[in-house]
Amino acid sequence: MTPTRSSRTDQSQNRPTHVIDQRTLNFQNKIHIATWNVQTLLRPGYATLLSHKLNRYNISLAGLCETRWPGNGETIAGDHCYIWSGLDDGRGLNGVAMAMPKSLRQSLISWNPISGRLFSARFLHQHRKIPVIVACGPTEISEETDKDLFSDNLRNLIQDVPPHDITIVLTDFNATISAEACDPQQPITRHIFIDTFTKDNGNRLLNLCRFTNLCISDTWFPCKHGAVLTGRPEKPMTIF
Repeated sequence: MTPTRSSRTDQSQNRPTHVIDQRTLNFQNKIHIATWNVQTLLRPGYATLLSHKLNRYNISLAGLCETRWPGNGETIAGDHCYIWSGLDDGRGLNGVAMAMPKSLRQSLISWNPISGRLFSARFLHQHRKIPVIVACGPTEISEETDKDLFSDNLRNLIQDVPPHDITIVLTDFNATISAEACDPQQPITRHIFIDTFTKDNGNRLLNLCRFTNLCISDTWFPCKHGAVLTGRPEKPMTIF
């Protein structure tokens, strides 16, 4: 299913609202959260196929990068609700989205399509609110101005989160980090996956983690190179 302009949501619907008897998130139950660079969802049937994959891996909430959907809006494909933010210039580039089971849509309080690289939403939890940020960083060869704009906007978005909220940030930062970053002063915990060189995007990621008091949870568990998650060890917990 390919979304069109007609499926965009009215921006007034994105304002925070509270609905009585919403189904809320409950972390006492096991919740699987993932980031996925899908490369494109423009082709017919791709969103439905992705829904089947998310069901197969039992993913409760997925941040999607490079969806290439234009504008912003909300649509349903398969068993999942997709909310996205993309460019509106007709080039079919970038685009970020969030995929959730249709039952979880009832917990969504508000969402904000920021750009083709940034998207945020806020969910209702049984004890507090959960902001979720989806971010797709520029590639290593991108212009410095594009990298600066992305890093600044993401940092500001994280800092604007209320201190008592449980924040989740899902991102493909297009970064590599080398063994030179493995020391107690750096926001990583142990040698799980380390690249040969720390390039510019890797340094930007490390600086962002230092500034926002995050650590890179890629180094918490063995994982594939495609999965980039970081987290904050202090309360409230932040997964990035």
